[in-house]
Amino acid sequence: ARGDLLARQFGDPSSLVAHNVGVLIAVVFLCVIWRAYAAVLVLGWNACVWVVALGILATRTVLDPPGMAMALGGVMPHLVLELCAYIAAALGGIFASRGLTRHRADSALQTEILKNAAAMVFMGLVLVILAGVVEATLPAWVFARLS
Repeated sequence: ARGDLLARQFGDPSSLVAHNVGVLIAVVFLCVIWRAYAAVLVLGWNACVWVVALGILATRTVLDPPGMAMALGGVMPHLVLELCAYIAAALGGIFASRGLTRHRADSALQTEILKNAAAMVFMGLVLVILAGVVEATLPAWVFARLS
């Protein structure tokens, strides 16, 4: 088997979703503890991984502009969904942290902040599940046509 991105086995959606949900949970916990510092760390790390993947795609398809467009079309929807999911989760974790540290436990304001933070994390969860399904199906379909 070739050792490049075009030969990658994308797997079933459940394993990708499980991995991405684990990352999402880590993002929330890290952002509750370290707030924006954790968000910058996690989103920066993820961006580095994406740059490597996009760089591999670019080098494989640089002489084939239609192929490059197809490759980007196969990868970008997943990346955008995943980015939105992790940003929503990070913001939810940051808001939860601020609500827990700045307001009394029995205050209505803290309850409202934690509800909104939970809603953001839930929105991130929905997006990361959708991103996992897209990651498992769309790139494999596109790359099958590129090979």
